[in-house]
Amino acid sequence: SGYGSGGYHSGGGYGSGGAGYGSGSFGKGEYPYEKGSGYRSGGQASMPSLLMSSGERESPAAKIDKRRRHNENGQTIVTTPWYPQGTLKDNIKLGEEANALSRLLKLTEDEAAVRNRCRSTIQDAIRELWPGLTVKCYGSFAYGLSLPTSALDLVCEGCTDLDKHIDELIAKLEAFPFKIEGKYCGAGEGFCRIKAGSVTANLSLVAGKSLARQSVGAMRSFLEKYPIVSPVYAIIRLLLQQSRCNDPIDGGLSSYALLIMILHTCRTQEPKDAGQLLVAFLQQYASPKPETTVISAKVAKTDPSAVAPNTLFVEDPLDHTNNLAQGCTRIVQIRSVFQTSSMTLQKWLTPRWVGYRGRTPLSSILAYGDLWDRAEREEA
Repeated sequence: SGYGSGGYHSGGGYGSGGAGYGSGSFGKGEYPYEKGSGYRSGGQASMPSLLMSSGERESPAAKIDKRRRHNENGQTIVTTPWYPQGTLKDNIKLGEEANALSRLLKLTEDEAAVRNRCRSTIQDAIRELWPGLTVKCYGSFAYGLSLPTSALDLVCEGCTDLDKHIDELIAKLEAFPFKIEGKYCGAGEGFCRIKAGSVTANLSLVAGKSLARQSVGAMRSFLEKYPIVSPVYAIIRLLLQQSRCNDPIDGGLSSYALLIMILHTCRTQEPKDAGQLLVAFLQQYASPKPETTVISAKVAKTDPSAVAPNTLFVEDPLDHTNNLAQGCTRIVQIRSVFQTSSMTLQKWLTPRWVGYRGRTPLSSILAYGDLWDRAEREEA
């Protein structure tokens, strides 16, 4: 089926299996972060290149003083996009830094409004063909976890006779004008990837009920119970974007699978803050474990003995037989990124890190050059 690999939450279509439109047959390589709107500072995404380039870029506006400075006591003051006014290097705590970066990455009111207008415009086009239907959000935007470069995941239920109306719908969307980067239509389900200005929208059309929408309430409840998950999700998502391992169409890890993995770490290890959760997450997934573990947001229903050894099995809360990470073919690269990041952060987890080269813990694992523009807009 089209949902077979857990991709209905992937933010990029229906994963890497299913009916043939999740295998990279459209839009492959044409992702927002490759068009200059993301947070990459250039080059192929290996961790060493990211680390070397993380502080190189200077904003044309240069409104924020990014120099390292010292106070009257000789203590180092470091400046990053999430600490634009500078902060004492000695006083940085990883958990507080995670929260600061998460606040910077949170959608502004204008960015959220652009996404809502996109949804509303698509809904107007759909109602000309299917009167009374509503286009609903799911995924990171519905959970309140969307990053500025995240796709907008949409679904419309009750779309009958899709084979007759899909081309009409595309013609209406292109008249706005929206760019259609890919489409699929099968028995009782369809999909369109839409480029609407700065927003990429993934529109699922189903004749019946959507499993995707059923997850929204459950995920919101989990996030209310574990609030430290949100900043860690933003950091790992950005790390995967910069490593080109975040798009399931290209073998990356879906945002929904990532969220379940972080919830699993939070639930089983009970960290006290976002910093502890980030370190625990990276350590847990940096290398395959000899024993098979089923990753789940709640008590797993899948029997670990039924899972192949060294398999990352992320259990879908709505269908315990569905592995949300099944289509993740870049898992070796992802584990390498996690391992390098974990080792780097360990150097900061000492009583004093004044002598360690680098500005802050997170700036040692993330490229942040393009975030200066965002910080300057926030400061303006």
